[in-house]
Amino acid sequence: IYYFLAFVHCFFIELIMFRGIKNLHVYSKKDEDSIKKYFGYKNTISIPNFVNYKVKYKNSGQFINYNKILIMGDLKLPEVSEGLEKFKKIRNFKLINNKYIFVFKGVYDDKTKSKIRRSFKKCEFHQEWLSEEQYLSYLSSFKILLFLDIIDFGLSNRVIDALNSKCLIVGFKSAFTGYKIKHFKEVIFLKKINDLIKAYEMNNSSREEIIANAQLNASNYDIGRIKSKWNKIL
Repeated sequence: IYYFLAFVHCFFIELIMFRGIKNLHVYSKKDEDSIKKYFGYKNTISIPNFVNYKVKYKNSGQFINYNKILIMGDLKLPEVSEGLEKFKKIRNFKLINNKYIFVFKGVYDDKTKSKIRRSFKKCEFHQEWLSEEQYLSYLSSFKILLFLDIIDFGLSNRVIDALNSKCLIVGFKSAFTGYKIKHFKEVIFLKKINDLIKAYEMNNSSREEIIANAQLNASNYDIGRIKSKWNKIL
C-alpha cells in the first residue's frame, strides 16, 4: 500500500503540481532529463554544475567578457529596474547603446528579456550558476561593473565582490553617496554619457593617475566634506 501510494503521488499528484510551477531548479543534466521524460515538464532552470564550467572555461583559461559591461544587480528588484530606466534616459544614450555590449546576469523570463532587448541593441543574458571562486573570476573578466541603484548601507556581497574584482566600478554619482568612500580604490561617477565612454576607453596609466589625484585631494577633506565635494576630488 505504501509503495502504491508513493507511485500515485509521484506520477499523478506531483505531475499536476509541477505543471503549475513557472521555473523549476534542478541540480544536474540527469535530473532535467528525468523530469522531462517522466513528468513532461519543460520549464527547468538548473543551478549547481548543470553547465560544466571545468570544460567550458578551464580549457580557455578564463572568461571572455573583457569588452563587455556587466549590469550589477537583479532586475527584479525595483531599485535596480528604476536605475536602469534612469540610465536609458541619459542624454545621448543611443551612442553607447550602439557601441557597447551590456550583460545582465540572472534568471529572467522571456517577457523581461524581450523588454530589455527592445531597449538595448547589444545585450546578453548570463543565467548560469557560478561557484564563489568562479564568480570573482567572472566579474574580473569584465571591463566595467555598472551600478545603477543606490548603495546606501552596509557592505553587501555584491559590493564586496565588485571591490575584490579587477574591474573599474562605474555608477551614478547618487549611487555611492551613502557608502564609505575609503573602501573604493577606483570609481567613475556617471553624470553624462561621456563619463561612461571615458571609463570604458580608459587605459591603466589614466586609471593610476586618477587614483593618485583622488588620494591627494582626499587627504585635504574629512569624510563629511568629501560627501559634498565629489567633483573636486575626482
